[in-house]
Amino acid sequence: GGAVSMPRRRAAIFTIVQNEPVFLPIWARNDRRHCAADDCFALDHDSTDPTTVTIAKHFHRVPIHRNHSFDHDWLRTVVRQFQCFLLQSYDLVLFTEIDEIVAADPIACPGGLQEYLAAVPDGLAHVRCTGWEVIQQPDEAVIDWDRPLLAQRRAGAACRAYSKPLLARVPLDWHPGFHSADNVPAFPEGIDPRLLLLHLHRVDFGYCLARNQAAAERKWSADDLAVGAGAQNRIVDVEALRTWFYTGDAVGDDLTISPLPGHFQQIVV
Repeated sequence: GGAVSMPRRRAAIFTIVQNEPVFLPIWARNDRRHCAADDCFALDHDSTDPTTVTIAKHFHRVPIHRNHSFDHDWLRTVVRQFQCFLLQSYDLVLFTEIDEIVAADPIACPGGLQEYLAAVPDGLAHVRCTGWEVIQQPDEAVIDWDRPLLAQRRAGAACRAYSKPLLARVPLDWHPGFHSADNVPAFPEGIDPRLLLLHLHRVDFGYCLARNQAAAERKWSADDLAVGAGAQNRIVDVEALRTWFYTGDAVGDDLTISPLPGHFQQIVV
């Protein structure tokens, strides 16, 4: 007899990670709330941190290997290829970098991301998230990673750069950084205010500094260093980082800090 045709699943979520003992558990608890573990995937880039490896095994851990820790062109290629692979089995695929949380607006979608994904129209090829940079203010305490993050942070910046096209039912020809793609119309086309991207790079100053210090010690590709790609991840001088943290642009966007919408506190991240 012929091969049995298996039904496609609704949605898969994946990320790529290297030694992220703080952000991977946050990513995991957010996405496991909305998708079965069997539909969540972590591309694990040679992690040596035991917490990262252990958490990744709670869903599908896919080992990948590369001598450079940072290589934007390689990263884009790997992510594009894995998205294409998942689209063989899923109607929709959502990719997020490890310091990003994609969540549904709690007023528009009380049922969260699961409700949002269930309602994506069949004819919609891709969706741009509505991007927000979450930024610790000087008078706010060091973050408690075990508590809901947005209950501890009141400010941020609406951010075009993080209004990324990350959810799709077709292969995306992303550019480095995943802010745009060859086959996706330019911002603001396709943006959906109900689908939020919360960028957590600046959610805690102390952790941002520690993470930058670790990143600066890793091996970067010569091409990335030549063009300054990811330079914000290599700022290790405290005062220089403080200046960037509160005034530095977000990938070409001016950083205008304002209160986060109050109902964002309902998002349990």
